[in-house]
This record gives sequence, structure tokens and C-alpha cells, in this order.
Amino acid sequence: MAPGYSRLVYDSNTTLVVSSERDSRQQRQPNIFVRAAVVFMGFFEKRHNAVEQSPSPILELVSACFNGLFKIRIYEPLNLVSTNRLLEHKWEKFSLCGGKVKEAELQCLMNIAGPEASFEVIRCKIPEKFRHEKAFSFKSIIYDDAHWIQIEDLFNLQNADVVKIGDNNDFTNSEYNMLIEHWISHEEDMFKKLEIGRKRTGALHVDWVLEDVVFLEVDGGIGMGEDEETMYCFLAKNTTNRTQTVACVYWKNNTFHMQTFTPQEFGREEEYSILKYLNEQENLNLISELKQIKQHQAEFMTTDTEELVEIFDKKCQIVQKIDELQDNGIPENSF
Repeated sequence: MAPGYSRLVYDSNTTLVVSSERDSRQQRQPNIFVRAAVVFMGFFEKRHNAVEQSPSPILELVSACFNGLFKIRIYEPLNLVSTNRLLEHKWEKFSLCGGKVKEAELQCLMNIAGPEASFEVIRCKIPEKFRHEKAFSFKSIIYDDAHWIQIEDLFNLQNADVVKIGDNNDFTNSEYNMLIEHWISHEEDMFKKLEIGRKRTGALHVDWVLEDVVFLEVDGGIGMGEDEETMYCFLAKNTTNRTQTVACVYWKNNTFHMQTFTPQEFGREEEYSILKYLNEQENLNLISELKQIKQHQAEFMTTDTEELVEIFDKKCQIVQKIDELQDNGIPENSF
């Protein structure tokens, strides 16, 4: 008997621990994961009506759906004993479904979860102003209740697969732009797929979301058929430490989508070549602009303090961008 898949589901009252042992003579079917998710999603909606007094209906329900492949145990609400038990196991997936979780309980579960785990809070209210240093450090993340999330929290994502944020966030056009600019200049891969729901009045505007971003408009989805929404694609500046160097954003069904790809996954050689050319042209323009400022300073020595300050500020901005160019391998003697 070899150990199989494990999952933790918690609803503030009961910790349901499900573990499997796979018989070497019989391979578990892949669709067991889908069926497990369906069971968990429906289970907590019915819990208070059907199984308030006894856990036995829970065991019968889940056992029947899993065809006896899983061992099931019911733990008491989180306390010292149950927490120690949980810490003994390396959990692959955490799902909090329904109701409202207490801050101390959510803190405890995040402390238990490792960086390779998936962490889901689905149809469950998260405490006001909740903060945890690991909240955005997991491999896969779903937070249906997003009122507590700040755009800067997403800057902490690192090598995540899928991240989904609920629509009760308060992100603005300029904050989406901040996120994109951060992704472009970041030193490491942040995520493969990001979805952010939107309930705010007022649409997302391309000109604001992609302000100062060199991008290319691409019709149809990447690897998802030609019927997808128009995508706006751009490149990361740092290609040394990153593999997902192409990003595409689009919005559909009141959701902001951002996906990242390797150049091979992107698959559109012509569009990729154009993006590289556009970025090279931007670099050349910045170099040219800095040369003009240097020449202007040399020729225009004046006692007009305000104008000198304005020139100096502009030079600082250009120098900052030039530093980014050097990080990408453009030699200093180019400018």
C-alpha cells in the first residue's frame, strides 16, 4: 500500500482529514480529484441541516463518493491536540468552505501550510484587516473574500501556478498598472495565471491599466482558440532569472485575467519578434533622451533654479530606467 493524495478541509467547526492509500494493483482514477472537489463544495452547504448532531452522515456521504478509496477521520475544532496532529502531516491542499473563519484559526492554518501547498478560502468570510506574511506564498491560491487584499500583497507572489481573487476587492485602474509594472521589472517569476474578479462600477481602461507599458494587441487567446477576448501582451525586462517572460492581460465576464508564458508557450513567433523589437526601440529612445538631457545641461547653465530642478528630476527618472537596461545586458557605453 503506497500513500496517496491528502487534503484538509476546514469550516471553523470541524476539521475533516481525508487521506488515501492506493493499492499497487489498482491505479486511482484521475477524476477522483474532480469528484472530491464537488463533494467538498456541496458538503459544507448541507452540513448544518443534515449532519448537525452526528458526523456519521458525513462519513457515509464522503465514503460513498470516494468509493472506499479514502480513510476519513473527524477531528475536534482546532486546539493544541488537533493542531499538533495536523503539524505531523505535510498537507497538499487546504480548503476552507462556507461560513466564517476566526482570525486565530486562519493564522494557524496558514502557519501549517507549506509553500508547495494549495490554499483555498471559498464562500468563507475572512476577518476584517486580516494579515499574514504567508498569505500569498502558496503554490495555488483562491480567496473568494478579497476585501482585505491590497494590490501590494500580490507583489509577494513567487512561482505560483493559479491565483484567484474575489470580486469584492477595491483595485483601481492605476493599481492594476502598478501590478503590471511590478511584474515587468521583477527579478523572478511571480505566477502563471492570475484572475481578479471585479464588482466596481466603471470599466477597466486599456490606456490606464497599460500606461507606460510597451504592449502588443493580439486577437484571440494564446493556446485557447481564436474566440477568446483580445489580449494585450508585453515582455518582462529581466530574462536571466525568469522563464515566464511573456505576459498577456484581458478582461472578460467582469474578471481581469493575466497569464504568463515562456516564449515557446506563447507560440506566436511573429508577435514575439514584434514585442522584442518594440522593447529594443524603447530602450534606444531612453538612451537618446538621456543623451539629450546631458547635452542640454552642458549647454544650458542658468541661475533659474526651478528649471534646473526640473531637468535634474527628469534626468533621475531616465537614469533609473537606464539602470534597468544595464540589468538586461545593454552596455553603459551605448549611452
